[in-house]
Order: sequence, then structure tokens, then C-alpha cells
Amino acid sequence: MRYIRIIVLGLLCIIVLFPIIFTITNSFSDHTSILDMYGAVLMSGGEEAIAKYGEFVSLNMFPGESSLEQFKTVLWYRTDAIYAFWNSVRYTVVIVFFQVIVSAMAAYAYAKLNFRFKNILYFISIVIMVMPQQVTLVPNFYVLNKLGWLDSALAVTVPAIFSTFGVFLLTQFMKDIPASISEAARIDGAGEWKIFLKIILPPAKGAVSALVLLSFVENWNMVEAPLVFLKNKGLFPLSIILNSSSLTSLGTAFAIGTVFMLFPLILFLLFEEDLVESIGFTNLTM
Repeated sequence: MRYIRIIVLGLLCIIVLFPIIFTITNSFSDHTSILDMYGAVLMSGGEEAIAKYGEFVSLNMFPGESSLEQFKTVLWYRTDAIYAFWNSVRYTVVIVFFQVIVSAMAAYAYAKLNFRFKNILYFISIVIMVMPQQVTLVPNFYVLNKLGWLDSALAVTVPAIFSTFGVFLLTQFMKDIPASISEAARIDGAGEWKIFLKIILPPAKGAVSALVLLSFVENWNMVEAPLVFLKNKGLFPLSIILNSSSLTSLGTAFAIGTVFMLFPLILFLLFEEDLVESIGFTNLTM
């Protein structure tokens, strides 16, 4: 049974990692080499394509002729990709920074403070959390239009800052911190801000790290909000530029994909333990 489990897990790992390895290895190939390998799929539908590339693909995970020319094109000549990359960095960093602050303060209020309609408001937050993002696009569009923020960076960043998932995640952690600790601090004369920053927030460091990772990945991959709220292509993030790469630059498209997934992978390796710990802890405290 143990060996069967190892084999099954190994196969699942290969399936999960295959798109990543496929993208990285093909990013070192040029357009012609990629067509030689996958032209049967990419150029299907015509007798000329079948005669030139055959009916089946030639899956080669390690191309014979490798080159860094595609990355040079992406990082130097493709100005649209460069601007889109820095747009993604700007949007994601701003969103994650303020989202953590807002979520932590709201979670402290739900977990440690008593006020009217607290349970109702928390229930509404959970309902909003389980709703698809597309549901909120229309009301957000009208609000942003009234504020005059459409087609600006504010249209993408401000709605994403207020994350109900971040509030839920941090609330589950803060609820488990004994109330006697904060009560003792109040008796000693500590204010709410001092209790929040010095007593409640440090034990929730793992949850905050997990929120940083999950929020970064979610907003780094944003698609719907930029397409709905932005018209100026100069403001598009890299996730939108990826979709615009055509068959005329397949090597460049794979290189852009490799650059795009590099930051989330690095961040995951840095916060992997905190993410696993927070998921397990949240399941225990729900």
C-alpha cells in the first residue's frame, strides 16, 4: 500500500509540475523550433500544415538548441511587456500592503472587540467571501465611475484592498489567542492600539505571512478587473499581456510566461511553511 501511495503521489506531482517545466524549457526555444515540435496542434486544420508538421506533436521537454534570445527580447525590446511587468509589481505590492493592514485591523475588531451587529457583519463578510468575484464587478464599476477612478491605477487597487478572505483568515487566528492576555493588558493601562500591535499581532505572524502569499498570487494573476476597469493598454498588468502574445512569437510568449511565474514561485518558497501552518490551524479553529 505504501508503494502504491508513493507512485500515485509521484504521478500527481508530475501532472502538477508538467505545465511549469513545459513553459520553462520551451522558453529557451525559438519560434521555429516550437513549431517543429508542436506545429501539428498549433497550426492544425489545413493539409499544408499537416504535410509540413505531421499529424502528431513531437514532445521534447529539453530542446536541442537552446538560446537566451527570447529573454533578451522580453527584458529589453518588448517595451509593452516591460511596462506591464512593472504595472503588475506596482498593483500587487500596493494591494498586498494595504490589504494586510485593513484585514488585520478588521480581524482584531471581530475577534477581540464587542460592538453592535458584529455577528451579522461577520456573517455578511463570509457570504461576500464565497461569492464569485464577477458578482462584484458591476457594482464596483458604477462606484468607480461615480468617483472618476475608471481607467486609472486606483480602479484596480482600491477594490482589491478590502478582502473578506483576509479578514476571515486572520480572525480565525486571533480568536484562539486567550482573551485574558488582552484583558490583563487593559488593566495595566494599555490602549487598543498597543494591545493590537504588541500582543495580538505578533502571534498571528504566520497567518499574516500566509495572507501575503495568497494575496500576492491572487492579485498577480488578476484578469477580470483590468479588462473591465481599464481602457488604456499602458496600464495593463502582465497577466493581460500574456494573452496578447500570438503565434508569431511563440518563444517570446513562453519567455514571458516564465518571467510571469517567477515571482510567485519565489514567494511560495519563502512562505511555504507559514501557508501550510495557517491552513491547518484555520481548519482546527473553524
